Amino acid sequence: MERLEDPNGIILVTGATGSGKTYLAAFDARNFDAKRVLFIVHRETILKDAKQTFMNVFGAEKTCGLYTGNSKDLDCDFVFASSNMLARHLTEFDKNEFDYICYDEVHHIVAECGKKILNYFNPEFLLGLTATPERMDNQDIFELFEQNVPFELRLRDAINNDLVVPFHYYGIRDDLINYGEDDKNKVSKNIAESDNVDFIVKEIEKHRLPNEKLKAVAFCTNIAHCSLMANELAMRGYSTVTLTGENNTGERIKAFNDLQDETNDLEIICTVDILNEGVDIPAINTVLFLRPTESSTIFLQQLGRGLRKYQNKECTR
Repeated sequence: MERLEDPNGIILVTGATGSGKTYLAAFDARNFDAKRVLFIVHRETILKDAKQTFMNVFGAEKTCGLYTGNSKDLDCDFVFASSNMLARHLTEFDKNEFDYICYDEVHHIVAECGKKILNYFNPEFLLGLTATPERMDNQDIFELFEQNVPFELRLRDAINNDLVVPFHYYGIRDDLINYGEDDKNKVSKNIAESDNVDFIVKEIEKHRLPNEKLKAVAFCTNIAHCSLMANELAMRGYSTVTLTGENNTGERIKAFNDLQDETNDLEIICTVDILNEGVDIPAINTVLFLRPTESSTIFLQQLGRGLRKYQNKECTR
């Protein structure tokens, strides 16, 4: 691939979830002949996957390490850092230490820690990656990157180019719930009531892929709703687990692996927000939207969890 060059050394790349943005960054860093790379993102699970991607591209040529709350591997060529940890310890780094910086899920850069990082470092080249550059709060990511967007791959193009799997989307009319209710906690509680869960189960069985293990992620409104849904679905014979911000990295990874394991009983991960972006569970074949949202960004992020390619996977529902 050609270099992502810009005379100002700052560009933004937008690409659909699962379309290979991290590999794009790794190959571009290689073509740049980067000596010291800083890869930044907000979650440790994403960092570990990114680190492995760069190792796949560079092999033994470069050393790679993590800079998180659990690891401080600074004596290496490429550093993969969590944004929160990095923002708290910027003075441990020289402002010119990295010639190539990649900020993944860069729509988060407008947060306080992201702005601190952006204003501190002075790399030769800064690459921002995101699948969802348009923010609902109208903060302009494009302006931060001086409108330099040399490459853009939206979801339709990613599907047409066979970079992600297609999806069958079912908009199901639910007459049991008043989604216009002002009290969203009441809406969430009603979604988890017995009659409505029976309705959800009926729809799952109607649309699930035949003769395949169900590997579903169910997006819920809050922790209480998440626990209720997991319990109700378990009472109806599904193997479920809840994943929220209260679960540590090890617990999350175990759930991801169990869901993808054909010999493991786990069928549904009920979750709140933490799986919206940057999580690699390519075997997912079903995404359940059990929370109301008016955000197109959140919708696309959650839909994207099921679109990664996987062996014998033809589509997601």
